[in-house]
Amino acid sequence: MTLDIRTTPELHYHVVSLLKEELKEFNVSLEILHEPTLFGNTDPNSEIVKKTHTLTGAKVTINIGSNDLCFFTQVNIPGIIFGPGKHSVIHQANEYCEINKVKQATEIYKELIFSNND
Repeated sequence: MTLDIRTTPELHYHVVSLLKEELKEFNVSLEILHEPTLFGNTDPNSEIVKKTHTLTGAKVTINIGSNDLCFFTQVNIPGIIFGPGKHSVIHQANEYCEINKVKQATEIYKELIFSNND
């Protein structure tokens, strides 16, 4: 059996020890296939963060969910997690985005991509 358990770096080895403890009576072996991925961290003073804040008024927060930002920041590409989705319905049955929010986000993306770096 393969389990895909997505942990945070802080919890990764704790989860492994918990699994080992829970499964010890079944005489199973446990193998870690991948080390935990580091977290993404973009400087709040980076251009993309400041521009996004100017365009949207959005504040900088910490996202506790899994996403791909870490792969960008590991190679020094600043990034943000931003989109038109409604937080209360993400990763649920009948997840949706309102059309007007998609159009709004598209305009913000265009502005972020095509505006001159001031």
